[in-house]
Order: sequence, then structure tokens, then C-alpha cells
Amino acid sequence: MRLTYANVTATLALAIALGTGTSYAAEKVHLPKNSVAAKQIKTNAVRGAEIKDGAVTGADVADGSLSAADLDGATVTAFSGSVRAYGVVEPNGTLQAARSKGATSATNTFAGSYCVTPTAASGIDVTKTPIIVAVDSNGAGNHHLVQTVIGDNTSCPGGYLVYTSHEAAGSFLFSQVRFSFMIP
Repeated sequence: MRLTYANVTATLALAIALGTGTSYAAEKVHLPKNSVAAKQIKTNAVRGAEIKDGAVTGADVADGSLSAADLDGATVTAFSGSVRAYGVVEPNGTLQAARSKGATSATNTFAGSYCVTPTAASGIDVTKTPIIVAVDSNGAGNHHLVQTVIGDNTSCPGGYLVYTSHEAAGSFLFSQVRFSFMIP
């Protein structure tokens, strides 16, 4: 093979095209706004660090597509700690174990009077944390009322005193009624 002007020029042009020319051309590509769609992006090509903060909201995430593993520890703790105790109490004061968490008992002190006691592990301070109570309807069309006394140390030490009653002839009378509770 002879060294000719044409061979030297072709080799030099190839070296420039493969070397600096390609990288220069790649740096100068400017895509118009909104010109890249989902089908042009490879799966897993965009990472969280490449997404602007606040660009993805709850409306952008499909329901049921996230699990606790997708959230940071502080977020999981915030959600899991929102209700520390809950339960269903039968009219006789029995706490339904299968439908309860974080409470040890709901004793019936007298008709319509219950002591709901949270477990020590729940970390609930009954003098500072409210209890939310709802009377379950018995279907008889009676009007029921529920009252709570927080931190009653005499008749319900370490617990919440819950009174249930129903309306009869314009008056409310203490009565045994099933109720549900939750303690944040």
C-alpha cells in the first residue's frame, strides 16, 4: 500500500469523525421542550435524583403501587404510629381481641360505664391523649350518647372512663351498648 494524499486525507477525516467530532456533536444537541415521550425512555433510565423536587405528586402515583419499602423510615413511622390503640367493646364489657390492638381491657364497672385501659407498650398517657369513641347502632332506632372522662384515677386508674346511654322519653339513661374506640 502506497501513501498517497487521498489515503492520508481519508484516514485523517475518519480519525476526526470518530474522535472529537462525535463528542462535539453530542454536546450540541438541543431537544425542543416536551419532545421526549415515555416510549423514547428506556425502562429504569430515569432515577430519583434526576427528577426535580416536587415534580411528582400523589396524583401521579398509581393507587396501591407503593409499599412501606418505598418510603423512608420517618414516613413509615409517622403513618404506623397514627393509631396506637383501637377496639370494639361488647355491651358486657368484653373487648373483642380479634378487632382490638393496644388495649388490655374494657371492664364494665356498672351498666353503661366502661374502663378502657391501654397497654403499657402502647405508650399512651391517658391524661394527655384523647380517646375517640363511637356507639354502634343496635338497629332499634334508639338514640345513643357516649361520654368519656380522661384520666379518672379513682374508678378507672390508668384508663379512660366511657359512659354509654340511650334516649328514652326525652331523657338519657345509662345503658350497655357496644362501642368502638381508637386512641391516636
